[in-house]
Amino acid sequence: MNAEYIAAFSGIAAAAFAGVGLIFAGLQTRQASRSRDFDTLSGILEHMRVLERNLADAVVSGDEKKTNSATVELLNWIELLAAGTRMRLLGQASREFSRDLIVDVMAMLEVYGLASHLDGRLTGEAYKHSLAFLKTNRSAIEARRSVMRRQDADLPERLTENVSSSEGGNRQVRTN
Repeated sequence: MNAEYIAAFSGIAAAAFAGVGLIFAGLQTRQASRSRDFDTLSGILEHMRVLERNLADAVVSGDEKKTNSATVELLNWIELLAAGTRMRLLGQASREFSRDLIVDVMAMLEVYGLASHLDGRLTGEAYKHSLAFLKTNRSAIEARRSVMRRQDADLPERLTENVSSSEGGNRQVRTN
């Protein structure tokens, strides 16, 4: 009988250690998920800064072709974020951040008078997630646009800063 008790106790102890191991594995997986979500947020923000800078440079240059190209590039990124948000492909923090970012960008495009570049572009399958996002978040975009306009009547001038161009000179570029 003594051997049976030892065997039973060993089985119970092994199960307990396995349970503790599973808890630690779960905690490690959760931490890794949070870390990936943070990395995703960093990547989204960095890429959005590049896209906004490209759009701002194109607008300042006055080149309609560059402005259209930069707008399409920005819209493609917005479509990707909208898809990730709507399809729950991003972690919760990244989804919330992406939603707010899309709302801000759409409001900014309207406030800066760049909405005309959207005409005819947000149609069909190519931008189905952006269109669905716009439908479900129209009130948030309207509210954000109103806040942007109220903050300062001459918003584009207030949001300009001197940046060095690739040619080495300074010029005015709008930023968000």
